[in-house]
Amino acid sequence: MADRDLLEENALLKQRIRELEQSESVLRKAEEALRSSEARFRMLHRSMIDAFVTVDMQGHILEFNESFFRMLGYAPEEIRGLTYEDITPEKWHAMERAIIEKEVLTRGYSEVYEKEYRRKDGTVFPVELRTTLLMDADGAPSIMWAIVRDITGRKRMEEALRSSEEQYRTLVDKMQDAVFRSDLKGNLTFITPSAARILGYSSVEEMIGLNIGNHFYHDPEEARRHGKMLREKGILTQYEATLKRADTGQLVAVLANSQFFRDGEGNVIGIEGVYSDITDRRRAEATLLESEAKFSRVFRMSPDIMTITRLRDSVYVDVNDEFTRQTGYEREEAIGRTPFDLAVWIDYSDRERILESLLANEELKVQEYRFRRRNGTVFTCEMTARIITIGGERCLLGMYRNVTEKIEAQRARQESEEKFRSVVERSLVGIAIIDDASRYVYVNDEFCRLSGYPEQELLGRHSDFSLTEESRKMMTERFLRRRHGEDVPSHYEFSFLRKDGEERTGEVRSALYADSSGRVRTIIQVIDITDRKKTEDSLLLMQFAMDNAPDSALLVGDKGTIEYANNAACMSMGYTREELMGMKVFDIDPDFPVEGWEQHKMDVRRLGRMTFNGRHRTKDGRLFPVEVTTNYFNYKDHFLTIAFDRDITERLQAEEEKRSLEERLNRAEKMEALGTLAGGVAHDLNNTLGVVIGYTELLLNTLDAESPIRPRLTSIMQASGRAAAIVQDLLTLARRGVTRKEVLNLNGIVTDFHKSPEFEKLVSHHPSVRFAFELEPDLLNLSGSPVHLVKTLFNLVSNAVESMPEGGPLMVRTANRYLDKPVHGYDHVREGDYVVLSVSDRGEGIPASDMPHIFEPFYTKKVMGRSGTGLGLSVVWGTVKDHSGYIDARSEEGKGSTFTLYFPVTREELPAAAVSTSVSEYMGREESVLVVDDVKEQRDLAAELLRGLHYNVETVSSGEEAVAYLQDHRVDLILLDMIMDPGMDGLDTYRHILEINPKQKAIIVSGFSETDRVNKAQALGAGEYVRKPYVVEKLGLAVRKELERTV
Repeated sequence: MADRDLLEENALLKQRIRELEQSESVLRKAEEALRSSEARFRMLHRSMIDAFVTVDMQGHILEFNESFFRMLGYAPEEIRGLTYEDITPEKWHAMERAIIEKEVLTRGYSEVYEKEYRRKDGTVFPVELRTTLLMDADGAPSIMWAIVRDITGRKRMEEALRSSEEQYRTLVDKMQDAVFRSDLKGNLTFITPSAARILGYSSVEEMIGLNIGNHFYHDPEEARRHGKMLREKGILTQYEATLKRADTGQLVAVLANSQFFRDGEGNVIGIEGVYSDITDRRRAEATLLESEAKFSRVFRMSPDIMTITRLRDSVYVDVNDEFTRQTGYEREEAIGRTPFDLAVWIDYSDRERILESLLANEELKVQEYRFRRRNGTVFTCEMTARIITIGGERCLLGMYRNVTEKIEAQRARQESEEKFRSVVERSLVGIAIIDDASRYVYVNDEFCRLSGYPEQELLGRHSDFSLTEESRKMMTERFLRRRHGEDVPSHYEFSFLRKDGEERTGEVRSALYADSSGRVRTIIQVIDITDRKKTEDSLLLMQFAMDNAPDSALLVGDKGTIEYANNAACMSMGYTREELMGMKVFDIDPDFPVEGWEQHKMDVRRLGRMTFNGRHRTKDGRLFPVEVTTNYFNYKDHFLTIAFDRDITERLQAEEEKRSLEERLNRAEKMEALGTLAGGVAHDLNNTLGVVIGYTELLLNTLDAESPIRPRLTSIMQASGRAAAIVQDLLTLARRGVTRKEVLNLNGIVTDFHKSPEFEKLVSHHPSVRFAFELEPDLLNLSGSPVHLVKTLFNLVSNAVESMPEGGPLMVRTANRYLDKPVHGYDHVREGDYVVLSVSDRGEGIPASDMPHIFEPFYTKKVMGRSGTGLGLSVVWGTVKDHSGYIDARSEEGKGSTFTLYFPVTREELPAAAVSTSVSEYMGREESVLVVDDVKEQRDLAAELLRGLHYNVETVSSGEEAVAYLQDHRVDLILLDMIMDPGMDGLDTYRHILEINPKQKAIIVSGFSETDRVNKAQALGAGEYVRKPYVVEKLGLAVRKELERTV
């Protein structure tokens, strides 16, 4: 079998040489065709009306036609030194880079898109273009070319059209009156937007086709009356109608005009008209009547005295209840008599002067007048009056407020103010009074001393004139807030400038009060706190810097006691500041012995500063590495050290990650180099082995069975066979980049291997090994080479068998696996959908020192020539990489090894259709489904599968977006990913959704998920749990089952 394979390989190589010789003439013809095509291209390039340009992959302009440089106003030699971003305004750069990355580099061309160019003179104009990618002979991106069109004229036309449409729409939308047309039956054919607003419709489209009498009139009989009148007269003007709103049912009063309209031949074809909403006018008329009634009630119940007297004879027409209470006269006694008759005015001439002023249209100011009660006592009122007309009679409406008590209170207040002034003048605190215009109306001596200004320079000036700009803004903002009734602080600090220019800091307390005239005043008390603030600011700055330092800071006393810890120290170790300040350094540093403290103090005193690495223990017992820098200082003869501790966990992890990446890079480069070397060696060895095996076989055919040299020739033949196997593995290792792939299923590969003669041979040679196979029932497909994959499986199983000389269990598994996040093992496995093949044994295991080299050719602990070729795992490595897969190898001496291979899945189907459930059993019925998944590819895949099953699908990318969406929408089912990062996971999202809709149906999906989180979601009411990667049958059945479940 080996000789035949070798001969076939040689025959294939000779055939390939003949094909290459024949292709040379074809290549020459292709070159001639290319030159001809290039000439035609250049002719087209020069004659194009649109601009044409090519750029390299860095954006430098290479070639262009005349239209291009004329469009930009550059000379040709000037353009050649530019990039396409040099002639493009910066605001378009990010968009165009995204188009190149997502469209041009992905599929080879972009859609037509718009942007702007900048001419040489700096003017900017709009263009549209499409960019196309050209590849070089090796299939790598070479240049990009584009056809560019100046669309300035088109843009102007579009803007003019948009402006015209907007003006028309604005005119129609802003009309207050409604214009309508209907057919002769009264069905609307046209209506303006104002009609929808008046009658409570969401749009005019909703009204078109409705019958005016049946849908808009409150009373259809009224509509019929108006229709009859219109038919009789041909036109109706200024008639009122009562309509009804569609949304609230409220009645709407309108004033309308309507008439018949005719076609071009004079035939009546419909009714047209206009109507306006007069509901507010009717409401105003009703309000007026109500207002008159209210005035009557207010007149009677007013707390002030109110009287109405006729102007012509001063006779009381009416008096209110307060008049009766204040004067002692009953209402019946006053009406029909004059104030002179009742002698209520102390000085009747005061009333005459008031009448003269009102009749002369002079402004009547509020003044105080004295009046007499029936019992002879006198009281003082503030009075105002106005002339009104009642029933055609001019009358005087008088309003009087008793201010007798107020006058007495003012007198008492004046006495109090005199006492207050004597205290304020001698105060050691600066005191000032500010009026409602923010001007100083009073300052004491201490206030003048603090400000450096004499009293006469302060009074009347705005209170903020000596403030700094920042304090002026603060005072203004607080003044406005106080004016609006907000509660603002009355005790605060501010900065001001003394007359000599020195800036000082003051502390103020303020309060509002009303003076004797009722005007609001502000009294402030000020002390100078400049010196105190400087000390406080210095201490606060130092404290803030220490508390908020990014590194941990600990102040340690003579006995190792922690006397201070900053925020970073508390956060890094999980203690409160109070807890840390009761501990010693030995409690948080397990590597610091108590007995070493005294020596540490001596070292710090001697050096002044020390830096070393250590570990800290958190409150929950976790240890993490730190870099400690400690400084010594003497405070009042006490030993103190300040230690700054930096968490270096990430630094150490980064160093380890760097080392791991370098190892993987070296490993990949080494395997690539060895693969290239193996291909060359295999070619030469094949030629040599062909001669050895061929002549040996000829000699064996010519010898008798009893020949003494026959055993020697047989040994040569067997050794050559083993060498041929090595060459075959070398060829497999060198054959990188599987070119012929097909859609296949790993279960089929494993099943074929299980039935193969090679497997039967392994079983017969190793009877003590117990083989077991666990195959995923619904395993997804992959795209690959069956020959290479069978060889890979054989090599892994063969190695596993040979690692168990005493026998034991050997397990082959297949599974679907979705990785939510990368897996870091022997290989770095990215997130995604995979088909997994694993081979596990309980054999001798691989030493840790050998693990980095196990995939290198000929690196083996077996006896070369007796067991294998030393290339088995190298072939596995090459095959997996050719399938864009990953390998995870784990082994422990004495316990065995597991090799796990990850192959990307394909959504293509096997050539032969597999038996499955009928699609009709899980086909959708246009139900709505919301897909919630943070991975775009998974979200789009699920949506595509469900739409194919006739579901209406919407997608969101997070739990927060799902909750927001469901505030305004309803869906029949939610497809909810369990693990989403960052933000809410599936369980928390489902809890929030149930607050919106307690009966919301959902199914949970994930690649990996914490079992208790899934169980909790299902306990809340979620249905099926579907494991990624998606299989349409499984997904469809789960969705159908949940939708049909009775809640």
